[in-house]
Amino acid sequence: MSLNLASPTICLLEWITGGGMSGTDLPSSLLREGQMMRDGLLSDLLALGRTVVLPIDPRAPSPHLPDGVGPGTLMPVLLPADREAAMARLTSIVEASPLFLPIGPEGEPELVDLYRRALVQGRLLLGTRPEALEIAADKLATSFLLGEAGLAVPATRIAEAGHALVHDLVLKPRFGAGCLATGLLRAGSIVPDLPDMILEPLVEGVPLSLTLLCAEGEAWLLTANRQLVRMEAERFVFDGLLVGGAEQKRPAMETLAGRIARAMPGLWGLVGVDLIDTFAGPVVIEVNPRPTTAYAALHRALGINPMAELLALAERPLAELRRPLQVKAQMVRVDE
Repeated sequence: MSLNLASPTICLLEWITGGGMSGTDLPSSLLREGQMMRDGLLSDLLALGRTVVLPIDPRAPSPHLPDGVGPGTLMPVLLPADREAAMARLTSIVEASPLFLPIGPEGEPELVDLYRRALVQGRLLLGTRPEALEIAADKLATSFLLGEAGLAVPATRIAEAGHALVHDLVLKPRFGAGCLATGLLRAGSIVPDLPDMILEPLVEGVPLSLTLLCAEGEAWLLTANRQLVRMEAERFVFDGLLVGGAEQKRPAMETLAGRIARAMPGLWGLVGVDLIDTFAGPVVIEVNPRPTTAYAALHRALGINPMAELLALAERPLAELRRPLQVKAQMVRVDE
């Protein structure tokens, strides 16, 4: 995989801020998180001296970077408002960039196509392989796969419209990212007629997430995080997280991370896992095959540049990178 690493140029595409929503409304709930992830990754890449080609939706905020961020070069590319033109421009940017680092909702077909195009063109894809991406995009398929591997997951099923619920259940999109359209249906409620929805039991416990570096069926746990999730009008609202706020759980979480990576060997690079820590042990809710909001404080929490580790992973086995970490908890708020 080291063929293109000699080139310092990398295309950093954050889907929400980088033109993936061209022709449609920008979702404010995801825009803030996308901006935070983009700026954190961008800052770390520039600190390594990289030239970063950054597609930008003209409606999105410009990058906000600290002074003296590093010796790298930022090459912003403003995309056209027309969706077809924007997708064509993104395709040409990805195909021309030696390295491609994508971040975005894994259920977006056009984003998955860009992953594939990068590989076909011989570009270095710094992300999860498309086959694993498609499984992770499907919450039902992910739950089934992890359950078959012996991991604790909620009993997930297709939501059948018109059925009356006997118990409280969580209703969520089968495809998609974040807490969007995820809520609680109380016992006695009628399942609404909405496309591609699933139901699963409400798992009681502490909401956590993991930030992993993965490759070839192995995982290195970078941080164990405490999520800030609340209920408002029967909807789940994500307010942020304390990166490194669950480090006391590290031994158990390292074991869990390894089992997830073995069950999904196509996971590569930075990966997030959402879970509930229950009295009986961790229950895996979702696997996010990409950098997540935790990245906004990952560098500060670890005291090392995570992008240096990601780029090293393209040349060296994960086992050579894995080492003890000194994690200092850092807060990330998305509701401010």
